[in-house]
Amino acid sequence: MPTAPQYGIPKVAEAGLPNARLSATPTADTFGASIGNAVAKTGTQMYGEIVHQANIMRVEDATNKARDIESELTFGRKDGDPGFLSERGVNALERESGQPLSAEYLGKFDERVKAIGQDLTQQQQQMFRSQASTIRRSMQSRANTHEYTQQEAHYDGIDNGAMAGEANRAALGYNNDEEIFLSRARYGQAAERFADRKGLSGAQRDTFVAGKVSDFHNSIIGVALSNNDLNRAQKYFDANKKEIDFKDHIAIQSNIRTTTGRVEVEARDAIGHGVTQAENRIATNPTIYRTERDAMAAVISNLPGVSTTLRLKMNEDMDSRLRRAAVLGMAEIDPVGTLAMLKGKATPDAVPSAAGRFESVVQGVLKREGGFVASDGAGGAPANFGINQAANPDIYVKNLTKNKAAAIYKARYWDAINADTLPSTTAIVAMDAAVNQGVPYAQNLLKKTGGDPAAMLAQRESDYRDLAKQPKHAQFLQQWLNRMGEVRAEVAANPVTQEPKTLPKTGDRFIDDMPLAERFALLRQVQAQGRELQQIEKHRMNAKLQDFESMAKTGAELPMTAIPSEIELRRAYGEADGVRMYQNQVAPLVQLVSEPSSATGATK
Repeated sequence: MPTAPQYGIPKVAEAGLPNARLSATPTADTFGASIGNAVAKTGTQMYGEIVHQANIMRVEDATNKARDIESELTFGRKDGDPGFLSERGVNALERESGQPLSAEYLGKFDERVKAIGQDLTQQQQQMFRSQASTIRRSMQSRANTHEYTQQEAHYDGIDNGAMAGEANRAALGYNNDEEIFLSRARYGQAAERFADRKGLSGAQRDTFVAGKVSDFHNSIIGVALSNNDLNRAQKYFDANKKEIDFKDHIAIQSNIRTTTGRVEVEARDAIGHGVTQAENRIATNPTIYRTERDAMAAVISNLPGVSTTLRLKMNEDMDSRLRRAAVLGMAEIDPVGTLAMLKGKATPDAVPSAAGRFESVVQGVLKREGGFVASDGAGGAPANFGINQAANPDIYVKNLTKNKAAAIYKARYWDAINADTLPSTTAIVAMDAAVNQGVPYAQNLLKKTGGDPAAMLAQRESDYRDLAKQPKHAQFLQQWLNRMGEVRAEVAANPVTQEPKTLPKTGDRFIDDMPLAERFALLRQVQAQGRELQQIEKHRMNAKLQDFESMAKTGAELPMTAIPSEIELRRAYGEADGVRMYQNQVAPLVQLVSEPSSATGATK
């Protein structure tokens, strides 16, 4: 076997590098020995390095397994037990093992890590224990934090639940002051425990507890408002506002006002609808007035969230509407009796009669209109006492008398605007407008102004001025304005404008308790309604009288229903005329047809 070449080996002086120098004459034996020693030393080092690397790899593998165990115990596995982070609330605090959550899971970690270390050498175990200890400390820190968090959440839940429970209990009995007092005390205790556990003290603690107590009161007021119990909400706020956060004061008062407005609108609508239904029932059966009124009064008195003032107003309006429905319903059945009931024992002068009112108003119209003129205004047609030939082609106005003119005014103007139902001053202005500006104009004027005399006069004057802007009408403006001055003077001075201050008592509270203005208004309305019914009855009775007279003159047999009765005639023509017509027209014919003729009376 050939030997390796031998070379000289450099040497270093013992004194150090500055004195080192290469041997100029190394021998082959020395050089070979040096190489052999170097190779032997390198092999030992390499082996040690390999063993070290192998140990590191085994420890890293074991460490990775320990990390996997820590992850599984912390977060859980999809196909295994949940980790400790999944344990919440009571489950995290009260373990079946009897151990704290962190101790239980760290025990599991230690047991599984110990099994991993059994396969390691002693040197590897030492290295692995160091790594596992670091992982364990991290896991322990996280487990302790989670356990503390769950403990805090658990006790927070207990206190928050206690506060919520007391608030709900008080809200359910929001009208029970004693129950609210007890709930308020328990609520405050729970709030204080919460603050103490959070480490609050001094002003911070006081502010926190005060805020919670304010929330307690807010919840009770909120329930009262949701139940439309506005009186309770306001009283509770007034009694407890010292414990309610000032920032909430404005919001609560705003909510009370908003709810009040909404509740009152809803209440007015509901009561209005109910009164309308009651009016319809009373109109067909006036005898149920008191029953309907009492039922509506009970509903109004029990309306939640409605002020006493509004309740009184609703009652007044309801009673007025139902009284009116009852009176008009009675007038449909017996207009004469109803009118007498409204008048009571008044003398004819005490209650302005329709005829008296008309006579007074028409005299003012006739005075303003004057006598005959060949050309009345821009139309150019003749007129007499204001009755225009073009507007009344069926009348020869030149031959009109004052009484005939008044009768035309009554039938075609006064009745056309239902002036009998109007207050005296309104009737004066409306009648003058109907005569000078037309019935349709007067009707619209009443609707537009609500019948207020001052507003009607102002509107008429404004309309006259607008009309005078047209050249053909401009010349009449001053005459129209003078007319308005005369009407104003009549409204102010005419005795008809003064209503009696009282009406006689009837002995019937239904009538006697009625406000005077309402009683007068119903009087006029019943008078107008009676005239309308009388006109209808007149037409019917005229036809019946004609048929009766024809049948009586022919000698035909008359059924009792064909003979006009005295009651029917009185209803159609009035008390006096009805009696007279029966005595002069009906009774003789009844006597005539009831007497036997000579032919029918012969017995042989």
